[in-house]
Amino acid sequence: MFGYMYCRNNITLFSQVVIVLHEFTHPFVEKFLNRNFKLFENTTYYLDEIRNEMPVMTAHDPDHYGSPYWYLTELFVEGLAKHLAIKCRVPGDHALFTNLRTSLVLFPLKNFLYEYQRVENANETLYQYAPTFARHMSEWATPENVSEFYKITTPVAGVQMIDKAAYMDKLIIVYGTQNPDKGGSEYDRETAYLVKDNLMERFRLYGRSPSIIIKADKNLTEEDLRHNLILIGGPVANGVVKQLNDELPVKFIFNGSWILRRDPSNVKEFAAFYVTPDYVEQKQKVQQIIYQLVPLVAIWNCRISLFIMQMSYSVEEARATIEVDWMTRGL
Repeated sequence: MFGYMYCRNNITLFSQVVIVLHEFTHPFVEKFLNRNFKLFENTTYYLDEIRNEMPVMTAHDPDHYGSPYWYLTELFVEGLAKHLAIKCRVPGDHALFTNLRTSLVLFPLKNFLYEYQRVENANETLYQYAPTFARHMSEWATPENVSEFYKITTPVAGVQMIDKAAYMDKLIIVYGTQNPDKGGSEYDRETAYLVKDNLMERFRLYGRSPSIIIKADKNLTEEDLRHNLILIGGPVANGVVKQLNDELPVKFIFNGSWILRRDPSNVKEFAAFYVTPDYVEQKQKVQQIIYQLVPLVAIWNCRISLFIMQMSYSVEEARATIEVDWMTRGL
């Protein structure tokens, strides 16, 4: 394991430090839970929620999601690894970023990281703090509001889209037909087929693929709106996006030219805005980013995520980081 620590850049190094610490803390955490698991027996609804949100992944990974004991083990281990990584001078923002990303599949990991800091502040051992930890865990969310808690503490991401679509067996890609430039409408239609091909390739990793249907916005039915949708085109090109624009966490705004502007009022907690580094010149303070993209909006179980693919927009008040993956936490 330690032979793998020769890294080409700091980001890779930081990630590998966390992996090493994760494996290092497993024996300690398992010994801790063997003594204290009964304190946490009433918090299994967190596992139930992640099974509901990621049904395919969790069904195919019994080592992590097969029992409340092993799921809780992974939460304690990963939270402790991130806490120790910060103590080892891994930058806090990197640890927080990866913690948020991992919370997609280990929920509620964000709270575990903060709770370890409370253990340290209380000047107690984890064994001494165990009853308090269990009580706090039961207070973060209840069986009645755990779904809402998941939405406001985890990012919206493509991996959720792929997992839920594979499970639900139907996905509709909707391209716009309202563009005054008919060449633009044809471009959006071609993009819809490219997106379908890309998704089919990703679904092969799951060993199953949903039925992927491509429709024009004008042909969408009320029944179609009950399914998971991917919308191609902005509010001028796509009638469905036009109806949704005021509800998006990143709105399309016309101000002489089309721009994308964050609207944090439409989300309970705004997490991040990612852009592909191939298109962006990294700057210390990014005030405006202009690049070629096509807007693509994914609507998944009433959670809206906005991904970027190819046409001209500028982005105001956005931070350039790593890649287009997720943009907001749940609505």
